[in-house]
Amino acid sequence: MSPQRRIPMTGKLSHVGLHRLLALLSRDNEQAYIVGGAVRNSLLGLPIDDIDIATSLPPEAVIDRVTTAGMRYIPTGIDHGTVTVIAEERPYEVTTFREDYETDGRHARVRFGQSLRRDAERRDFTINALYADASGFITDPVGGIDDINARHVRFIGDPVRRIREDYLRSLRFFRFTARFAKGDADESALIAIDQERDGLAKLSRERVRAELMKLLEAPRVLYVLRLMAHRDLIDPVFGLPLDLEGFTRMLQHDPGADLFLRLAALAVHKPDDALTLREAMRLSNAETDRLEKLGEVLMQLSALPRPLNAKQIRKMAFRNGRRVTTDALIVDMGRRDAKVDAELWTAAGSAPTHSPFTGAMVIKRGVPAGPLIGQIIRHAEAGWEASDFSSDAQILQNLISEAIARYSDGVVSSSAPQG
Repeated sequence: MSPQRRIPMTGKLSHVGLHRLLALLSRDNEQAYIVGGAVRNSLLGLPIDDIDIATSLPPEAVIDRVTTAGMRYIPTGIDHGTVTVIAEERPYEVTTFREDYETDGRHARVRFGQSLRRDAERRDFTINALYADASGFITDPVGGIDDINARHVRFIGDPVRRIREDYLRSLRFFRFTARFAKGDADESALIAIDQERDGLAKLSRERVRAELMKLLEAPRVLYVLRLMAHRDLIDPVFGLPLDLEGFTRMLQHDPGADLFLRLAALAVHKPDDALTLREAMRLSNAETDRLEKLGEVLMQLSALPRPLNAKQIRKMAFRNGRRVTTDALIVDMGRRDAKVDAELWTAAGSAPTHSPFTGAMVIKRGVPAGPLIGQIIRHAEAGWEASDFSSDAQILQNLISEAIARYSDGVVSSSAPQG
């Protein structure tokens, strides 16, 4: 066991509701600790998100104590010992000490207990098995503080056993290594992941998606994706090959690229790639639509002669939209290892968002309503694009007049106004 340390009980850890709840649960010689991510992140100097509590009390006793104290609760996962308690308007997940007694690689059956050590030994990584009391003093049963200091992610106990308890832990290892570790990844973990690779096929795609999305935003995502590629884990997880070189260069040029731009840079070259990702990662319709459209624009962009010019990009942005065109330029930049000229960024961001030609404008000139209206407008827009989106009123009038003359063939009323 590592030497005891203390975390500062400041920020979210100083909230009165948290301390009232800890005092309530630890009364009468029971135990209650802040556990897991909040302790880990405090030691690492990282922001704290949710605060979880581990307690020796069984869930029924937790419910009895908090309701008697006037707190609300939600039976979030009561079969697994978890109750969400609302203390002073903030939620805290309270889970009874437990140990797994039956697992199938996806789900576990648990028994409740009184032992903090046994509760720690059933967790995944040492850095997630740290317990802090209301004063901030840490209990560290499995050497998590030493691994925090070394910035090392390590399974608790036998890595193979931990992975067989839940195969998602293989992906969690990669995600946590990308998020928290420095230096080389734990070799014993990598050997175990290789050995248990077939277990990944048993996971629901929703669980896989959650881990991969978090991985893509982690600081060492490039290092970890290369680890996964070296072990032939990319196709089984993502569903298709990844462009790691293009992704690397894109992040060098644009380290703030958002999540879906990262996913596109890695895996989308054509619209069908978005459909593959939808199945592999359970993307929503909106997410799929964005990537599918980006795939279409990337194909258009790749077909253009080089070097690109502003007129080409304005035309593309008008037809497809400013955002998707800008996204395509960013992805293309990484794949070609070329910096995008500022003029092209400006062209994509300032392209017209709507046509100056309307059906009412055409009808006013004597063309009857019907399919012909759309043909006339499309022809006029083609001329407008060729003019590089001129705003000159006379040019616009000439374009619509020429389109009407081309398509109407006598259907325009002779008395229709022409101005």
